[in-house]
Amino acid sequence: MESVQQNAVLNPDDGIVQVRMLGGFSIRWKGELVHLERTNRTKVMQILQILLYMGENGATSEMLMEELFGEESIADPANNLKVTISHLRKTLKNSILGESFQVQYCSGGYYLKVGVPMWMDIREFAACTEPGISSPDTLLRAESLYEGEFLPHLNDLPWVGTVASFFRERYFDCLHRLYQMLSAQNEWRQLLLIAGRAAARYPQEDWYCICMKCLIELKQLPAARDLYRQALRILSDELNTDSSGRLEELLHQLEELEKQDRPYIEGVFDSLQEPVVDESPYYCSYASFTDLYRISCRVMPYRTKLSHLVVYRFSESGEGQPLSKDSVEIEQAAELLRRGLQLNLRRSDTYTRYGTSIYLVLLIDSSWQDCVEIDRSIRRFYDLHQNQEIVLHSTISRVGENFPVGSLERPALESFFFAAREESK
Repeated sequence: MESVQQNAVLNPDDGIVQVRMLGGFSIRWKGELVHLERTNRTKVMQILQILLYMGENGATSEMLMEELFGEESIADPANNLKVTISHLRKTLKNSILGESFQVQYCSGGYYLKVGVPMWMDIREFAACTEPGISSPDTLLRAESLYEGEFLPHLNDLPWVGTVASFFRERYFDCLHRLYQMLSAQNEWRQLLLIAGRAAARYPQEDWYCICMKCLIELKQLPAARDLYRQALRILSDELNTDSSGRLEELLHQLEELEKQDRPYIEGVFDSLQEPVVDESPYYCSYASFTDLYRISCRVMPYRTKLSHLVVYRFSESGEGQPLSKDSVEIEQAAELLRRGLQLNLRRSDTYTRYGTSIYLVLLIDSSWQDCVEIDRSIRRFYDLHQNQEIVLHSTISRVGENFPVGSLERPALESFFFAAREESK
């Protein structure tokens, strides 16, 4: 088949019939997808796609019969072609295209007469990838137009395979030219997206190398190493091909950079670790506790076990009256509660002090019954050792839900907020 016409219509809008043949086949007009047949593999749709591709050159009857019925044992292929053409005409007439698309016969060939402006992705792509084009914007436009193989649903047909090979080579040439331009401008992030799309469509060493080069330049070393492993697996296991050695060269570059960064990375890692192994629950500032609580809220939907917040507060009586004791007695009560928390909380639990008379405890991965038992142990310890008239109250709520979900003892919601307001004064 002859090559596609090289005219291009840029920026098609809803007033133009838009035909896409790269990565699939579709026709849109006035913002609507044109539905013609159940699939794009029927004889009717094959003729339409051939005529759209051939454009003004048209297709001879012999060509169409060969493409449609060449491998089939049909007694009268000419008559079958006429019947199929008739069906195509009716299908087009009954669609939203109406009389805008007409199949005409002239001088032994069939032509598709289009009565409205029409844009085709293959025409613009071919125009944007002509040899000698050096405009980055034009090449980027071509890369965005290439959404996959030419008519992939018909890739078993010889003519489609030939045309697909033509556009594929144009696409590869476009990518190599973009690599030269964008790498010279250090546009590694944009180049990574382009090469990533190419590698997803065509898992070849060229595109993996460009992706890995981009990741190295962007200092995304762990991602570069992961890509190296993935590329080798795909090339050897799935495609049964060996690397030419370019991936290994990039791996050596990566290893040299990792050696340079290793002291810094190790220093960062060391700074994150606790200086000694501590089996006691984790005490942190209120600001850090807030961060931990908010993170717990975010991960809760993805966990099988719940987390809970326990609020402890002091009052002078079981009815939640605000404290009037001096600071020494309050600190003695607070120290006693802290000891109870240290003895009864788990290593994975976190707690903090909020103001003078409130402690917050975050119980990670704990059932409601676990929380009840832990809380009882803490209050039992406090009641056993406390000689002053300072009463300990506790309220439990599930992380991420409104406070409170459940109450264990006398404290009321109003009392908690009353005490919180007093502390903030």
